[in-house]
Amino acid sequence: MTDFSFTGTPEYKRFIEEYSTADTISLRLKNFADLPFDKEFAIRQIECRRKAKNKIPELSASWLFPTGISIEQCTAETIARFHATLFDGCENVVDFTCGLGIDAYYISKNVGHLTTIDINSAVAETAKYNFKNIGAGNITVINGDSEDYASNIDTHISAAFIDQSRRNDSGTRKYNINDCEPDLKKIISSISGKTGFLIAKTSPMIDITDTLRQFDNITDIWIISLRNECKELLFKFTFQNEEKSTPLIHTLNFETDHRTQYFACKTGNDTPAGTICVKEPAEGDLIMLPNASIMKAGLFKELCKEYSLCQISDNSHIFIATTGTQPDDFPGKTYKIGKIYSLSKPDIKNLRHTTASANIACRNFPLSPEELYKRLKIKTGGELYIFATTTCSGKRILLLCEKIDMTNT
Repeated sequence: MTDFSFTGTPEYKRFIEEYSTADTISLRLKNFADLPFDKEFAIRQIECRRKAKNKIPELSASWLFPTGISIEQCTAETIARFHATLFDGCENVVDFTCGLGIDAYYISKNVGHLTTIDINSAVAETAKYNFKNIGAGNITVINGDSEDYASNIDTHISAAFIDQSRRNDSGTRKYNINDCEPDLKKIISSISGKTGFLIAKTSPMIDITDTLRQFDNITDIWIISLRNECKELLFKFTFQNEEKSTPLIHTLNFETDHRTQYFACKTGNDTPAGTICVKEPAEGDLIMLPNASIMKAGLFKELCKEYSLCQISDNSHIFIATTGTQPDDFPGKTYKIGKIYSLSKPDIKNLRHTTASANIACRNFPLSPEELYKRLKIKTGGELYIFATTTCSGKRILLLCEKIDMTNT
Protein backbone atom coordinates (compact mmCIF):
# COMPACT_ATOMS: atom_id res chain seq x y z
CA MET A 1 0.00 0.00 0.00
CA THR A 2 1.24 3.48 -0.87
CA ASP A 3 2.66 5.33 2.11
CA PHE A 4 0.91 8.67 2.56
CA SER A 5 2.17 9.19 6.11
CA PHE A 6 4.20 12.22 4.98
CA THR A 7 0.92 14.14 4.64
CA GLY A 8 0.73 14.21 8.42
CA THR A 9 4.18 15.72 8.93
CA PRO A 10 4.64 19.36 10.07
CA GLU A 11 6.70 20.12 6.94
CA TYR A 12 3.97 19.00 4.55
CA LYS A 13 1.18 20.71 6.48
CA ARG A 14 3.21 23.92 6.65
CA PHE A 15 3.82 23.84 2.88
CA ILE A 16 0.12 23.32 2.11
CA GLU A 17 -0.95 26.10 4.46
CA GLU A 18 1.75 28.59 3.47
CA TYR A 19 1.14 28.25 -0.28
CA SER A 20 -2.61 27.63 -0.24
CA THR A 21 -3.27 30.87 -2.14
CA ALA A 22 -0.01 31.02 -4.14
CA ASP A 23 0.27 31.08 -7.91
CA THR A 24 0.98 27.41 -8.60
CA ILE A 25 2.75 28.10 -11.92
CA SER A 26 5.35 30.20 -10.08
CA LEU A 27 5.40 27.67 -7.26
CA ARG A 28 6.41 24.91 -9.67
CA LEU A 29 9.34 27.03 -10.86
CA LYS A 30 10.52 27.81 -7.34
CA ASN A 31 13.44 25.79 -6.02
CA PHE A 32 12.89 24.11 -2.65
CA ALA A 33 15.90 22.47 -1.07
CA ASP A 34 15.49 19.09 0.60
CA LEU A 35 11.69 18.83 0.71
CA PRO A 36 10.83 15.56 2.51
CA PHE A 37 7.92 14.96 0.10
CA ASP A 38 7.13 15.22 -3.60
CA LYS A 39 6.64 18.89 -4.51
CA GLU A 40 4.39 18.16 -7.51
CA PHE A 41 2.10 16.02 -5.35
CA ALA A 42 1.76 18.83 -2.81
CA ILE A 43 1.06 21.47 -5.46
CA ARG A 44 -1.62 19.23 -7.00
CA GLN A 45 -3.31 18.99 -3.60
CA ILE A 46 -3.30 22.80 -3.30
CA GLU A 47 -4.88 23.19 -6.75
CA CYS A 48 -7.50 20.51 -6.18
CA ARG A 49 -8.42 21.76 -2.71
CA ARG A 50 -9.26 25.17 -4.13
CA LYS A 51 -11.79 23.60 -6.49
CA ALA A 52 -12.97 21.12 -3.87
CA LYS A 53 -14.04 23.84 -1.40
CA ASN A 54 -17.17 24.50 -3.44
CA LYS A 55 -17.68 21.06 -4.98
CA ILE A 56 -17.11 18.77 -1.97
CA PRO A 57 -16.90 21.17 1.00
CA GLU A 58 -17.15 18.50 3.71
CA LEU A 59 -14.17 16.54 2.38
CA SER A 60 -12.06 19.23 0.72
CA ALA A 61 -9.53 19.65 3.54
CA SER A 62 -9.04 15.95 4.32
CA TRP A 63 -9.15 14.29 0.89
CA LEU A 64 -6.10 13.43 -1.19
CA PHE A 65 -6.37 13.78 -4.96
CA PRO A 66 -4.56 11.17 -7.10
CA THR A 67 -4.74 13.24 -10.32
CA GLY A 68 -5.45 16.83 -11.22
CA ILE A 69 -8.53 15.89 -13.22
CA SER A 70 -10.02 13.81 -10.39
CA ILE A 71 -11.74 16.81 -8.80
CA GLU A 72 -13.15 17.81 -12.20
CA GLN A 73 -14.68 14.39 -12.79
CA CYS A 74 -16.00 13.62 -9.32
CA THR A 75 -19.62 13.98 -8.24
CA ALA A 76 -20.53 17.16 -6.36
CA GLU A 77 -21.28 16.62 -2.68
CA THR A 78 -24.92 17.73 -2.95
CA ILE A 79 -25.58 15.22 -5.72
CA ALA A 80 -23.56 12.43 -4.08
CA ARG A 81 -25.68 12.79 -0.95
CA PHE A 82 -28.76 12.33 -3.13
CA HIS A 83 -27.23 9.24 -4.80
CA ALA A 84 -26.79 7.75 -1.34
CA THR A 85 -30.53 8.00 -0.62
CA LEU A 86 -31.24 5.64 -3.51
CA PHE A 87 -29.43 2.87 -1.60
CA ASP A 88 -30.98 3.43 1.85
CA GLY A 89 -31.02 0.22 3.87
CA CYS A 90 -29.10 -1.95 1.39
CA GLU A 91 -27.00 -4.62 3.06
CA ASN A 92 -24.15 -4.75 0.55
CA VAL A 93 -23.47 -2.59 -2.51
CA VAL A 94 -20.86 -2.73 -5.27
CA ASP A 95 -19.59 0.50 -6.81
CA PHE A 96 -17.91 -0.57 -10.05
CA THR A 97 -16.17 2.78 -10.62
CA CYS A 98 -14.45 4.23 -7.56
CA GLY A 99 -12.58 7.23 -8.98
CA LEU A 100 -12.11 9.86 -6.31
CA GLY A 101 -14.54 7.92 -4.12
CA ILE A 102 -17.09 10.64 -3.37
CA ASP A 103 -20.10 8.54 -4.38
CA ALA A 104 -18.64 5.49 -2.63
CA TYR A 105 -18.15 7.42 0.61
CA TYR A 106 -21.66 8.87 0.79
CA ILE A 107 -23.36 5.64 -0.32
CA SER A 108 -21.39 3.75 2.34
CA LYS A 109 -22.99 5.90 5.05
CA ASN A 110 -26.41 4.50 4.11
CA VAL A 111 -25.56 0.81 3.64
CA GLY A 112 -24.08 -2.10 5.56
CA HIS A 113 -20.99 -2.62 3.41
CA LEU A 114 -19.69 -1.22 0.13
CA THR A 115 -17.11 -2.68 -2.24
CA THR A 116 -15.63 -0.28 -4.78
CA ILE A 117 -13.34 -1.08 -7.71
CA ASP A 118 -10.87 0.92 -9.79
CA ILE A 119 -8.54 -0.33 -12.50
CA ASN A 120 -6.00 2.42 -11.80
CA SER A 121 -3.68 1.36 -8.96
CA ALA A 122 -2.79 4.92 -7.90
CA VAL A 123 -6.47 5.88 -7.75
CA ALA A 124 -7.34 2.74 -5.77
CA GLU A 125 -4.48 3.26 -3.29
CA THR A 126 -5.45 6.89 -2.73
CA ALA A 127 -9.06 5.87 -2.14
CA LYS A 128 -7.97 3.31 0.45
CA TYR A 129 -6.07 6.01 2.32
CA ASN A 130 -8.93 8.52 2.12
CA PHE A 131 -11.52 6.09 3.42
CA LYS A 132 -9.27 4.92 6.26
CA ASN A 133 -8.29 8.48 7.14
CA ILE A 134 -11.92 9.58 7.44
CA GLY A 135 -12.99 6.47 9.36
CA ALA A 136 -15.16 4.82 6.69
CA GLY A 137 -14.55 1.28 7.92
CA ASN A 138 -17.30 -0.41 5.91
CA ILE A 139 -15.65 0.18 2.51
CA THR A 140 -13.44 -2.34 0.70
CA VAL A 141 -11.36 -0.99 -2.20
CA ILE A 142 -10.25 -3.38 -4.94
CA ASN A 143 -7.68 -2.53 -7.59
CA GLY A 144 -8.89 -4.49 -10.59
CA ASP A 145 -11.06 -4.72 -13.69
CA SER A 146 -14.74 -4.10 -13.00
CA GLU A 147 -15.96 -6.32 -15.82
CA ASP A 148 -13.86 -9.23 -14.52
CA TYR A 149 -15.06 -8.59 -10.97
CA ALA A 150 -18.71 -8.57 -12.10
CA SER A 151 -18.33 -11.84 -13.98
CA ASN A 152 -16.86 -13.54 -10.88
CA ILE A 153 -19.49 -12.42 -8.34
CA ASP A 154 -20.85 -15.63 -6.81
CA THR A 155 -23.06 -14.24 -4.03
CA HIS A 156 -26.13 -12.01 -3.99
CA ILE A 157 -25.53 -8.26 -3.69
CA SER A 158 -28.25 -5.82 -2.70
CA ALA A 159 -27.50 -3.22 -5.38
CA ALA A 160 -24.80 -1.76 -7.60
CA PHE A 161 -23.64 1.62 -8.86
CA ILE A 162 -21.65 2.55 -11.97
CA ASP A 163 -20.31 5.84 -13.31
CA GLN A 164 -18.58 5.01 -16.57
CA SER A 165 -15.48 6.86 -17.75
CA ARG A 166 -16.63 9.25 -20.48
CA ARG A 167 -13.20 10.28 -21.81
CA ASN A 168 -10.76 8.47 -24.07
CA ASP A 169 -6.99 8.37 -23.55
CA SER A 170 -6.55 11.78 -25.19
CA GLY A 171 -9.19 13.37 -22.92
CA THR A 172 -11.91 13.68 -25.56
CA ARG A 173 -15.43 13.26 -24.21
CA LYS A 174 -17.61 10.31 -25.24
CA TYR A 175 -21.37 10.73 -25.53
CA ASN A 176 -22.48 7.23 -26.57
CA ILE A 177 -23.13 5.02 -23.57
CA ASN A 178 -21.71 2.03 -25.50
CA ASP A 179 -18.36 3.79 -25.99
CA CYS A 180 -17.81 4.38 -22.26
CA GLU A 181 -15.91 2.12 -19.84
CA PRO A 182 -16.48 -0.26 -18.19
CA ASP A 183 -18.96 -1.85 -20.61
CA LEU A 184 -22.42 -1.35 -19.10
CA LYS A 185 -24.03 -4.17 -21.07
CA LYS A 186 -21.37 -6.65 -19.91
CA ILE A 187 -21.79 -5.56 -16.29
CA ILE A 188 -25.59 -5.94 -16.51
CA SER A 189 -25.28 -9.34 -18.16
CA SER A 190 -23.01 -10.54 -15.34
CA ILE A 191 -25.00 -9.25 -12.35
CA SER A 192 -28.67 -9.19 -13.44
CA GLY A 193 -29.40 -12.48 -11.67
CA LYS A 194 -27.33 -11.60 -8.61
CA THR A 195 -28.64 -8.20 -7.54
CA GLY A 196 -31.86 -6.30 -7.02
CA PHE A 197 -30.99 -3.18 -8.99
CA LEU A 198 -28.21 -1.12 -10.55
CA ILE A 199 -27.97 2.67 -10.75
CA ALA A 200 -26.02 3.93 -13.79
CA LYS A 201 -24.83 7.53 -13.84
CA THR A 202 -24.46 8.94 -17.36
CA SER A 203 -23.65 12.15 -19.18
CA PRO A 204 -26.41 14.79 -19.41
CA MET A 205 -25.88 14.59 -23.19
CA ILE A 206 -27.13 11.00 -23.36
CA ASP A 207 -30.24 10.52 -25.51
CA ILE A 208 -32.96 9.14 -23.22
CA THR A 209 -35.12 7.68 -25.99
CA ASP A 210 -32.16 5.89 -27.55
CA THR A 211 -31.08 4.49 -24.17
CA LEU A 212 -34.58 3.12 -23.51
CA ARG A 213 -34.46 1.51 -26.94
CA GLN A 214 -31.16 -0.22 -26.15
CA PHE A 215 -31.81 -1.44 -22.61
CA ASP A 216 -34.56 -3.37 -20.84
CA ASN A 217 -35.36 -3.25 -17.13
CA ILE A 218 -35.13 0.56 -16.78
CA THR A 219 -37.75 1.50 -14.18
CA ASP A 220 -36.65 5.01 -13.15
CA ILE A 221 -34.74 7.89 -14.70
CA TRP A 222 -33.43 10.85 -12.71
CA ILE A 223 -32.42 14.03 -14.52
CA ILE A 224 -30.32 16.05 -12.10
CA SER A 225 -29.36 19.72 -12.27
CA LEU A 226 -27.30 21.79 -9.86
CA ARG A 227 -28.20 25.48 -9.76
CA ASN A 228 -30.06 25.04 -13.06
CA GLU A 229 -27.18 23.38 -14.93
CA CYS A 230 -27.98 19.82 -16.01
CA LYS A 231 -25.21 17.63 -14.57
CA GLU A 232 -26.19 14.02 -15.10
CA LEU A 233 -28.77 11.35 -15.82
CA LEU A 234 -29.32 8.31 -13.63
CA PHE A 235 -30.91 5.13 -14.96
CA LYS A 236 -32.23 2.52 -12.53
CA PHE A 237 -32.17 -1.05 -13.83
CA THR A 238 -34.47 -3.24 -11.73
CA PHE A 239 -33.93 -6.93 -12.32
CA GLN A 240 -36.92 -8.37 -10.47
CA ASN A 241 -39.52 -6.98 -12.89
CA GLU A 242 -41.04 -9.54 -15.22
CA GLU A 243 -43.04 -7.04 -17.28
CA LYS A 244 -41.57 -4.07 -19.10
CA SER A 245 -43.27 -0.84 -18.05
CA THR A 246 -42.90 2.85 -18.80
CA PRO A 247 -40.19 4.27 -16.52
CA LEU A 248 -40.90 7.02 -14.02
CA ILE A 249 -38.97 10.16 -14.91
CA HIS A 250 -37.79 12.26 -11.95
CA THR A 251 -36.47 15.78 -12.54
CA LEU A 252 -34.47 17.49 -9.80
CA ASN A 253 -32.84 20.89 -9.64
CA PHE A 254 -30.74 21.48 -6.52
CA GLU A 255 -30.94 25.26 -6.24
CA THR A 256 -29.25 25.39 -2.83
CA ASP A 257 -28.31 22.89 -0.14
CA HIS A 258 -31.78 23.32 1.36
CA ARG A 259 -34.03 23.93 -1.66
CA THR A 260 -34.76 21.44 -4.43
CA GLN A 261 -37.21 21.63 -7.31
CA TYR A 262 -38.82 18.28 -8.11
CA PHE A 263 -41.24 17.11 -10.78
CA ALA A 264 -41.94 13.52 -11.78
CA CYS A 265 -44.27 11.64 -14.09
CA LYS A 266 -44.52 8.66 -16.36
CA THR A 267 -44.41 9.43 -20.03
CA GLY A 268 -44.80 7.37 -23.17
CA ASN A 269 -47.36 6.00 -25.57
CA ASP A 270 -49.41 4.53 -22.74
CA THR A 271 -49.58 7.82 -20.80
CA PRO A 272 -50.89 10.50 -23.18
CA ALA A 273 -50.63 14.00 -21.77
CA GLY A 274 -52.72 15.78 -24.38
CA THR A 275 -51.71 18.86 -26.34
CA ILE A 276 -50.28 22.18 -25.21
CA CYS A 277 -52.51 25.20 -25.61
CA VAL A 278 -51.01 28.36 -27.08
CA LYS A 279 -51.74 31.92 -25.99
CA GLU A 280 -50.71 35.43 -26.99
CA PRO A 281 -48.96 37.07 -24.02
CA ALA A 282 -50.43 40.14 -22.35
CA GLU A 283 -49.02 42.71 -19.95
CA GLY A 284 -49.40 41.43 -16.40
CA ASP A 285 -49.13 37.75 -17.41
CA LEU A 286 -46.81 35.46 -15.49
CA ILE A 287 -44.04 33.89 -17.58
CA MET A 288 -42.97 30.42 -16.42
CA LEU A 289 -39.57 29.04 -17.50
CA PRO A 290 -38.92 25.35 -16.68
CA ASN A 291 -35.58 24.43 -15.12
CA ALA A 292 -32.78 22.65 -16.99
CA SER A 293 -33.91 19.16 -15.93
CA ILE A 294 -37.42 19.70 -17.31
CA MET A 295 -35.92 21.04 -20.54
CA LYS A 296 -33.75 17.92 -20.87
CA ALA A 297 -36.69 15.62 -20.14
CA GLY A 298 -38.97 17.41 -22.58
CA LEU A 299 -41.94 17.02 -20.21
CA PHE A 300 -43.71 20.10 -21.53
CA LYS A 301 -47.17 18.58 -22.02
CA GLU A 302 -47.06 17.02 -18.58
CA LEU A 303 -45.89 20.29 -17.03
CA CYS A 304 -48.66 22.31 -18.70
CA LYS A 305 -51.28 19.85 -17.54
CA GLU A 306 -50.01 19.85 -13.94
CA TYR A 307 -49.62 23.63 -13.59
CA SER A 308 -52.31 24.92 -16.01
CA LEU A 309 -49.90 26.55 -18.44
CA CYS A 310 -50.08 27.64 -22.06
CA GLN A 311 -47.17 28.16 -24.42
CA ILE A 312 -46.47 31.40 -26.27
CA SER A 313 -45.70 29.34 -29.39
CA ASP A 314 -44.89 25.75 -30.27
CA ASN A 315 -41.12 26.33 -30.36
CA SER A 316 -40.56 28.93 -27.65
CA HIS A 317 -40.67 26.86 -24.44
CA ILE A 318 -41.89 30.05 -22.76
CA PHE A 319 -45.04 29.34 -20.79
CA ILE A 320 -47.85 31.49 -19.37
CA ALA A 321 -49.80 30.76 -16.18
CA THR A 322 -53.41 30.63 -17.41
CA THR A 323 -54.83 31.12 -13.93
CA GLY A 324 -53.07 34.46 -13.57
CA THR A 325 -51.57 33.33 -10.28
CA GLN A 326 -48.21 31.80 -9.52
CA PRO A 327 -48.38 27.97 -9.33
CA ASP A 328 -47.13 26.44 -6.09
CA ASP A 329 -43.77 24.66 -6.26
CA PHE A 330 -43.24 25.32 -9.96
CA PRO A 331 -39.97 23.64 -11.08
CA GLY A 332 -38.40 26.68 -12.69
CA LYS A 333 -38.38 30.48 -12.63
CA THR A 334 -41.26 32.96 -12.72
CA TYR A 335 -41.37 36.42 -14.28
CA LYS A 336 -44.10 39.06 -14.60
CA ILE A 337 -44.58 40.89 -17.91
CA GLY A 338 -44.46 44.64 -17.34
CA LYS A 339 -44.46 45.81 -20.94
CA ILE A 340 -44.59 44.25 -24.41
CA TYR A 341 -42.67 45.86 -27.27
CA SER A 342 -42.58 45.18 -30.99
CA LEU A 343 -39.47 45.61 -33.11
CA SER A 344 -40.74 48.85 -34.63
CA LYS A 345 -38.46 51.87 -34.41
CA PRO A 346 -40.82 53.79 -32.04
CA ASP A 347 -41.09 50.80 -29.67
CA ILE A 348 -37.35 50.21 -29.64
CA LYS A 349 -36.78 53.90 -28.97
CA ASN A 350 -39.24 53.82 -26.04
CA LEU A 351 -37.62 50.69 -24.62
CA ARG A 352 -34.17 52.24 -24.89
CA HIS A 353 -35.29 55.40 -23.06
CA THR A 354 -36.97 53.53 -20.19
CA THR A 355 -34.50 50.65 -19.77
CA ALA A 356 -30.79 51.30 -19.29
CA SER A 357 -29.85 47.66 -18.72
CA ALA A 358 -31.46 44.22 -18.77
CA ASN A 359 -30.77 40.50 -19.00
CA ILE A 360 -31.71 39.31 -22.50
CA ALA A 361 -32.75 35.79 -23.54
CA CYS A 362 -33.87 34.83 -27.05
CA ARG A 363 -36.26 31.93 -27.66
CA ASN A 364 -37.50 31.15 -31.19
CA PHE A 365 -36.16 34.52 -32.34
CA PRO A 366 -33.99 35.46 -35.36
CA LEU A 367 -31.46 37.55 -33.39
CA SER A 368 -28.95 36.38 -30.79
CA PRO A 369 -28.78 38.16 -27.39
CA GLU A 370 -25.53 39.86 -28.50
CA GLU A 371 -27.15 41.17 -31.67
CA LEU A 372 -30.17 42.38 -29.73
CA TYR A 373 -28.02 44.22 -27.18
CA LYS A 374 -26.39 46.12 -30.05
CA ARG A 375 -29.73 46.94 -31.64
CA LEU A 376 -31.32 48.11 -28.39
CA LYS A 377 -28.15 49.91 -27.24
CA ILE A 378 -28.61 48.89 -23.60
CA LYS A 379 -26.20 47.39 -21.06
CA THR A 380 -26.20 43.85 -19.73
CA GLY A 381 -27.37 42.87 -16.24
CA GLY A 382 -29.61 44.62 -13.77
CA GLU A 383 -33.01 43.72 -12.28
CA LEU A 384 -35.01 43.55 -15.52
CA TYR A 385 -35.30 40.74 -18.06
CA ILE A 386 -36.13 40.88 -21.76
CA PHE A 387 -37.43 37.73 -23.44
CA ALA A 388 -37.30 38.04 -27.21
CA THR A 389 -39.58 35.54 -28.88
CA THR A 390 -42.10 34.83 -31.64
CA THR A 391 -45.78 34.39 -30.69
CA CYS A 392 -48.20 31.79 -31.97
CA SER A 393 -49.50 34.35 -34.51
CA GLY A 394 -45.99 34.99 -35.82
CA LYS A 395 -45.35 38.33 -34.11
CA ARG A 396 -41.80 39.02 -33.00
CA ILE A 397 -41.93 40.70 -29.63
CA LEU A 398 -39.86 41.77 -26.64
CA LEU A 399 -41.25 40.96 -23.19
CA LEU A 400 -39.90 43.30 -20.50
CA CYS A 401 -40.22 41.41 -17.20
CA GLU A 402 -39.37 41.41 -13.53
CA LYS A 403 -38.32 38.22 -11.81
CA ILE A 404 -40.58 36.93 -9.03
CA ASP A 405 -38.82 35.39 -6.04
CA MET A 406 -40.38 31.95 -5.52
CA THR A 407 -39.13 31.77 -1.93
CA ASN A 408 -41.40 34.63 -0.86
CA THR A 409 -44.65 33.15 -2.12
